[in-house]
Amino acid sequence: MGTQTGWKQELRKRVTAALGDRNRSFQFTGFVEEFGVDRDTADAVAETLYSRTYVQSLDDRIISSLEGKRLRRLAELLEISDQRRVALSSLAGKEAYRAQHAEAMQDGTISDAEREQLQQLLGALATQAADDETPSESEPAAEDVSQQSIVGARKSKPSKGGRDELVKQALALGITGVKGKNMAVLRREIDSVSGEEQGAVAFDEAGFQKTSVYKSNSSPATVIAQLSSMRHMDKRIEKTRKRYLLLCLAGGVSAVLGVILCFAASSSSGSNGLFVALGGLLLLAGLPALIWGAICLNSSSMRDVPDRRYEAALGILKLVSKDLERDSLVNIHLDCRPHNHKSKKVRTGKVSYWNVKFHVDSWLVLRGSFADGTKFSMMLIEKHQDRSRKKRSASGKIKHKSKTKTSSEAILRLKIKPKKNPELVSGWQGKAKSKTAAVRLPEWTQRKSLDAQGDRITLRSTTKSSWDVIKPSSKSGAKVQRDGVEWMAMMFLSLYGVLDATRSNQKESK
Repeated sequence: MGTQTGWKQELRKRVTAALGDRNRSFQFTGFVEEFGVDRDTADAVAETLYSRTYVQSLDDRIISSLEGKRLRRLAELLEISDQRRVALSSLAGKEAYRAQHAEAMQDGTISDAEREQLQQLLGALATQAADDETPSESEPAAEDVSQQSIVGARKSKPSKGGRDELVKQALALGITGVKGKNMAVLRREIDSVSGEEQGAVAFDEAGFQKTSVYKSNSSPATVIAQLSSMRHMDKRIEKTRKRYLLLCLAGGVSAVLGVILCFAASSSSGSNGLFVALGGLLLLAGLPALIWGAICLNSSSMRDVPDRRYEAALGILKLVSKDLERDSLVNIHLDCRPHNHKSKKVRTGKVSYWNVKFHVDSWLVLRGSFADGTKFSMMLIEKHQDRSRKKRSASGKIKHKSKTKTSSEAILRLKIKPKKNPELVSGWQGKAKSKTAAVRLPEWTQRKSLDAQGDRITLRSTTKSSWDVIKPSSKSGAKVQRDGVEWMAMMFLSLYGVLDATRSNQKESK
């Protein structure tokens, strides 16, 4: 019996030799018995070896017929069933796509060349999936079922509405060139991007519309996919609102024209039965349309989500995901409820002659761990003052006036690992607090405080200016006057700049 030491390397050597026909007697079961390895552990290592080989085959974004045969032979040597091999290929392909997509998004945009490479990779995955679905000669029953499924698929053509929905989902996830693709290819590419077949939890649209609060503790790819689904849902609601608004306008115009025709006919002499009939018809058609459109418009408006909130969450998450620890999870809390929700009211009071309701809206909390072991916690807060008062005019009438004052605050906290930062010796906190010159923020924001306690360093900044984020629908290269994602990026850079300055100072003092 062989020793368990180095059995993984030995497995790779023997499998490589068997693939090159230099070891025709290799048997995976015999290898496991020879080294006395637990079978479940050996199977897990074998599946990892197959997945890595599959990803390596995708380096050129094409899996040739020779590579496909080699992968099937590898699965056969490792005693991986066909069903499990197909599942592993699917998971590995999606992981390869996510890695390339994340690399392409490092600069915030996807160039035409990068988009072409992504489409080429998706095409290779789709082709390989189609090859995997081709039944072997040893599976006649499966072949019969497949033929029946194909016949059924040919008989039932997809509805236009179903295809339109798939196209919208694909566009929301950033997939291009969707018009020339059939529904099967679209579904496969959507699954590859969203990762639903990999166990990622789908976005709970019904639950979100009830609470308007999104919470998740998942991988960055899963959260990005769910926030993209939220964007798609919101765009659909906005289009619905526009239709109901047009219905209200049409109904209102029709009702007004009907009333005008009726009054004109009644005030004039002579036979005006045609005008009365036409006016009544317009009134009967326009008034219900106006009422129904107004009700539906109000209902859809209540379900509308502020674009800035999920777009900011998406932008910040894409920004930090490039430096996150591998296989790490991010914890996110996104509150899309109105700022004057009863749970956000903190107190009432008076400012001068204004009656004021104070609201504090902590609408975004994001936590995660970077690859260097540093943990971060970021919070975005909006503080609102809903002011109102009554004023008597010179004519004696009482007028009601109201306005809202808003300010935004961002809090970023880093928790460093002392073992990975030996330069930060005891007493570094006091020196870090004095490194305010290293803090660089947008000119429309102000530093509120810089604090360091224990193994944590915190930066607070605030602004009274309104800000936004760049939306995907914006023209290429378009910028907003005050970008919230840039604000957060500069806060991260500022804190790391403070830490670097503190390390340099302590080295000099030694």
